[in-house]
Amino acid sequence: MHPILYPLMTKGALALVGLSPLVNPDGCILFLRLFSILPMAILVVLGYTHVQRWMGGICGLLFSLLLGCASSTYYYAEQIRMYSWAALFVFCTFLCGYRCAQTPENRKPWVGMALFALLAGYTHYYALAAVFFLEIFLLVVLWKPHPKYRLRWLLFGLIQAVGYLPGLLLLYRQMTSVAEGYWISIQYPDILKELLAFFFLWFEHEKISRWCGILVLLLLGYTLVRAKIKREPLGQCLSRTLGFCLFPLFGVCGAGMLLSLIQPILIARYLFPMAGLYWLMVAALLSRLKSRAAPLLLTALFLAVGIAGGIDRYTSLTQPQNQDWRQAIQAQAQPGDVFFFSDLNVGCQPAVFFPEMTLYLQNEFYFGEKNGLAGFARLQTLENPLDLPDQLQEGQRVWILDSARSHLADLDYEGLICSIPPMSFYHPCSGEWFNLSLWYKP
Repeated sequence: MHPILYPLMTKGALALVGLSPLVNPDGCILFLRLFSILPMAILVVLGYTHVQRWMGGICGLLFSLLLGCASSTYYYAEQIRMYSWAALFVFCTFLCGYRCAQTPENRKPWVGMALFALLAGYTHYYALAAVFFLEIFLLVVLWKPHPKYRLRWLLFGLIQAVGYLPGLLLLYRQMTSVAEGYWISIQYPDILKELLAFFFLWFEHEKISRWCGILVLLLLGYTLVRAKIKREPLGQCLSRTLGFCLFPLFGVCGAGMLLSLIQPILIARYLFPMAGLYWLMVAALLSRLKSRAAPLLLTALFLAVGIAGGIDRYTSLTQPQNQDWRQAIQAQAQPGDVFFFSDLNVGCQPAVFFPEMTLYLQNEFYFGEKNGLAGFARLQTLENPLDLPDQLQEGQRVWILDSARSHLADLDYEGLICSIPPMSFYHPCSGEWFNLSLWYKP
């Protein structure tokens, strides 16, 4: 489903520390969560080392605070997914591109920009789109004042295109097979509200998140209108910073929504690879305000919303209820037990924590190789759920795991006896209900 770099990185990191998901799933989860948090920690440090030096101490401090305390950062940085690394690579591409605009004669930032852009493209397709718009804006910046560097821009663009040819092949294969298990849908104007509120993600209070997003737009409009009416130049540093941040943000959102009129391809979380650009824009706008009270109040509000959303997420992650379903199985599990489910959203849990058990799937929701099945090495698919008894030996037991939308335990299995009737467990981390029952073949 996604580019190949992040899976290669995680497998390499696990091999480096000697961890195996089949031997120590809990240890792997902890390590890979930390592995995903690492790039966000690096981004926070870049606020002190680069943003502060190039764009002022206040801007650097605000960038690190807002990025580090945002609830969207907390939510996606701890997931074992590619988002945080994509955000780091996109921001490093920006830093190198910004340096290219300042000193185009220096070749090092050009090399760095090409390298990080390739890393971003091999990590997430929306990171690829973000660096594309970043480099287009760099060409705009260089066009008039530095015409002799247009050729260098083209040369490095060609190098990146050649370097991404394997990625384009993978992208083409995904696009031609995406109809199998395709799930993205867009509702207007809901998608606009989701995009607006995304970086202030607070599931318990979506309206507050949305209003924070609106405040950022108002702040941007105020800065631009004030500069136009009062003829106060933004300054080269701020104007370039805003351009480098806004061009990818609006470019990706605009292109994504236009293409979604043909085939839905945009959901709010795909903005996360541009998290560094968004919070840099907010930090630059706040540091530009001449009033002392306004930036302090807005910063306090944004930090409060981010921390509150992060606390809610932390609470859901650390609830003891997350372990109840697992403990119920461990208390009764015997060698030779198997699992049977139809919803991968709950079936992925026993696949991780009980790697020795065989998994049976009735593909009720039409999961395909492109959206889930390929990740289950031990999965055996049943066309008819009532064929389950035929797969079991005498005396063998099966744990039937239903979600809120599947009802395998309600079927009439000829030759199976229910020894533990359905037990319901809520899983706060995922928001799923686990309905668990135990059956055996006499």
